[in-house]
Amino acid sequence: DVPELLEKLEKFSQDIKYIVESKPHRANFIYDISEAGKVKESSIHEALIACAAEDLGIINGKLSRAKDAAYDFLDELSNKWDVKNALSKIPDNPKYKFKPSMFASDIIAELNLGENVLLDVSNLTKEDLSILGEIFKSKVSDIKTECCIVFVDRNKRLNWKLFGE
Repeated sequence: DVPELLEKLEKFSQDIKYIVESKPHRANFIYDISEAGKVKESSIHEALIACAAEDLGIINGKLSRAKDAAYDFLDELSNKWDVKNALSKIPDNPKYKFKPSMFASDIIAELNLGENVLLDVSNLTKEDLSILGEIFKSKVSDIKTECCIVFVDRNKRLNWKLFGE
């Protein structure tokens, strides 16, 4: 549907403009090395989460885009950050069901690889967010590194850290 596509493109345009104009070092945030340096919907999303994390002061200094496809961003202390997106529902997929336990296990695996996680919870229902938070708290002993998870909600500017630093 053309009007819907135009609306989506307008939103992407506004997001890209915000990212590249908000602070000079963010201009490269939209390019994802794991996507051969291309700008995609996912790389714009990752960039928005990175901007929110910086703006909220929950990152050590400025972030830079990763030069290695294994993670998304690097902070000034060389900590690796991977952006993950938690979704309660996917508009184009009515059969999708968020599975908090499976999702939490995947995030813990990332942490155990030595990566910190910026977890976008902007698209979770309050119920799913609560369940996910409780699962993480109950699995703290499964975390074998000093890494942390940062929950970022771009809508409410909520953020909280679990584990690590």
